[in-house]
Amino acid sequence: MKIDICMRYLLIIWMMAFLCGCAGKSTDNEVLQIDLNAEHSSIRLNLKDIADVTYIKLASNTDLLVRSRALVCNENYILTKGGETGEILMFDREGQPVRKFSHYGNGPHEYNYITNLRMDEKRGEIYVHDVFSRKIVVYDLNGEYIREFASGDARFIYNFNDDAFLVYNTETNRVNSDLKPYFSILAKNDGEIQKKIEVPFSSGKKYDLTVTKEGDDGRFSYTAMHLPVVRNSEGYILNELSSDTIYQYSYVS
Repeated sequence: MKIDICMRYLLIIWMMAFLCGCAGKSTDNEVLQIDLNAEHSSIRLNLKDIADVTYIKLASNTDLLVRSRALVCNENYILTKGGETGEILMFDREGQPVRKFSHYGNGPHEYNYITNLRMDEKRGEIYVHDVFSRKIVVYDLNGEYIREFASGDARFIYNFNDDAFLVYNTETNRVNSDLKPYFSILAKNDGEIQKKIEVPFSSGKKYDLTVTKEGDDGRFSYTAMHLPVVRNSEGYILNELSSDTIYQYSYVS
């Protein structure tokens, strides 16, 4: 298994699931249950003990400013945001710049905000998800426009297979505050929902993990991002914070 340092934030929930798995025993016919009120021994993990780690330094200069974590890490490319609003930077696996482009704006073929950035190298396509405009704009690897389609209530999108995304959907514009979050399989060609995946829970809840540090210079707080989908070797872990259960979603439907 090989994991790049630019994907390290995805390890957080995976490692939590790993630690929880050490807290109890299960068989193929049992559901693992964890008593959150009980005392559990802590386990200290070294990342190098469970994965081969590659550190990639992205080239940066006055004409090429990196202002975000890596949003795409695949076999040949790394994508991130640039210094200018709406700018997308592409690097090779050595961290050297390949190209940059921007279609920031409110007009046709443009996006107003980069919520999610994904690439399908096999299809030769880059997907820019704009949650506020509720659309996904598709470009080729040179940054040229191909097509766009409505994204509906999509909040996070992930490459699922050659033809579809795995999507976490939640009401962002608050048009319907009673809409329960759900997962779905979304076609890459036109945004059609191919399958709706509902995680059982009685009512929606909001959780934030905030770390606060106070010092002589003031107070600093950081709120961690909720990652509803984490990829593993067998498919994806679905994590809806309103539910008390995490689910394994396999590539085989």
